[in-house]
Amino acid sequence: MDKILSNIIGTWQVSVPTPFGINISNVNIKSIEPFVSGTITGERGSIDFDNCIVSGDTITFCVTVNTPIKATLTVSVKVIDDKFQGTLEIDQYTKLPIIGKKNVDL
Repeated sequence: MDKILSNIIGTWQVSVPTPFGINISNVNIKSIEPFVSGTITGERGSIDFDNCIVSGDTITFCVTVNTPIKATLTVSVKVIDDKFQGTLEIDQYTKLPIIGKKNVDL
């Protein structure tokens, strides 16, 4: 496993500021080479994703949620050491900033 991929793998605490307040969730990213997948866990439960694209220090994945509305979320973040930042796009209409910190106490 290369250094960039090893930086991506692990548990992240993720924050997304929304019009309704800050949404905080945990993202667990794992790898069984050459595939990268994970699980997002938040106040509305958990959802798996397995369509990750890792390009250099950037990871991108999509997930479809059904609550509070059905929507496709596309996450694209740049990983720098134990932090990341990027965007969360909702159905190609709304982009929100997203930040994360790795290896939080859960």
